[in-house]
Amino acid sequence: MTTAVLTQPVPLAVGQPAALDIIISNGGQHPVHCDQIIIVLPAGHLAQDLLAPGERPNTTAHDTTRTWTFTQIQPGVIEGQPPDEEHTFYKATPDTDNTTHAFTRAGLRLRLDNFHTNEEVGTARLEVRTHVRHPGTNDTWTWEYSHHYLDKYPARPDLVPLTNLRIVQGGASSETVITQTERNQKFTLKWDGPNTAYTLYSPTLPNGKTDLADTVRDHTIEKGVERDTTFTLCATAQSVGHQKDSYLTTTIAVEEPSFPHLTVDKITANGEENWRGSKLLTIDGALRVEKESHFFGTVCGGKGTLTVGDDVVAQKDLTVSKDMNVAGAVEATGDITTDAQFLDPKGTPLRGKLT
Repeated sequence: MTTAVLTQPVPLAVGQPAALDIIISNGGQHPVHCDQIIIVLPAGHLAQDLLAPGERPNTTAHDTTRTWTFTQIQPGVIEGQPPDEEHTFYKATPDTDNTTHAFTRAGLRLRLDNFHTNEEVGTARLEVRTHVRHPGTNDTWTWEYSHHYLDKYPARPDLVPLTNLRIVQGGASSETVITQTERNQKFTLKWDGPNTAYTLYSPTLPNGKTDLADTVRDHTIEKGVERDTTFTLCATAQSVGHQKDSYLTTTIAVEEPSFPHLTVDKITANGEENWRGSKLLTIDGALRVEKESHFFGTVCGGKGTLTVGDDVVAQKDLTVSKDMNVAGAVEATGDITTDAQFLDPKGTPLRGKLT
């Protein structure tokens, strides 16, 4: 019989939750009959022990017929019994592609979980005993033994997973999760995690971060934020010689955000089209420009007419390709010339000197 042991975690850590998968299969070319399996897990306070005293692992058997039953008969000793007088581990059978899958044909996997290792660093020896007979030989029952050495190392910081970082409306008592808020509206970040040091990072916080007590699982932003803002939460576990950090990030969107200083390299309009077929950039409200603006296209009014409420100053030539209607006086500090005629309101040409 062939046995193997898989540990979780790898490697095992002292004083920590652990689980074992013990694989028992027939890798040979002849069937093997088995009527009893004994698993010995040394329990105690010594370095060569595996289980902490008083631990009783859960046992779950998985085999092709799902029939084996395992029970703990004394501390650290687990006995397995088949439903009938004996169980046959059939020989390894090659597949059509000439590969062998012994375990899937007639293997047994015993899962041991819900226990802790003891507190001592060292190497524990796990023993698997199988009571078997090999048909075709002397057909007598014998015990076969296999041993597996499992190392236990000092426990490194192992955070309970930092999870469920969320933003709720209002204060810490709220359970209303939101992804968008009004500008300067109070909201709270909440999360699940272990008792350890926390640091919350965000450009809205003083110096870009705030340190929180290990018992805290929420942080309220009383004055809200003015624009879309990202928060990053860090949980840190520290022990001698080791540190482990875990991070979660979330972002809150803001309705009608405010940007006190906005530097834009390029804005691409993607609104409705004007009469020329150009995409429009719509600004719903007043627009204040404190320095010169340069227009390299056509400036149009709402319906093709441009209306200016104050003076229009042209520092170079002002060219009008069609009629210019003036409701008031026309003043010129220089000559007024025309290639055509000056006409009075009735259309009569004016003649002579103008005084």
